[in-house]
Amino acid sequence: MLRHSIILSFIASLFLLAGFYFLWPLHLLIPILVITVIPLSITETVSMSMALSRQGKNAGAASALLGFFTVAPGSLTMPLTGIAGEDTALPLGLLMTGGYALCLLSYWKWVHGR
Repeated sequence: MLRHSIILSFIASLFLLAGFYFLWPLHLLIPILVITVIPLSITETVSMSMALSRQGKNAGAASALLGFFTVAPGSLTMPLTGIAGEDTALPLGLLMTGGYALCLLSYWKWVHGR
């Protein structure tokens, strides 16, 4: 489930980036955005349960750290989404695609490689 949700989000984010770059109409971008974002619930749920399953008595502290590291990158990259102005969503597409690419690389290194 984890692998498929990450791959689906990554591929959809590539289409979203293309849509932002080539200025596709909104009625095409919204379904792609939905397909990009919905698998996040699967990705986060499965990855959190996998990470916490090995923590035992430290599960509370591990959960707090996972929560922090889930929110921190978003707060750090949020200003970058508006860096090109309010007339384009291209930085958003770049950040989403880059984030999903990092997620996919992390999956292949730490989960799939076990």
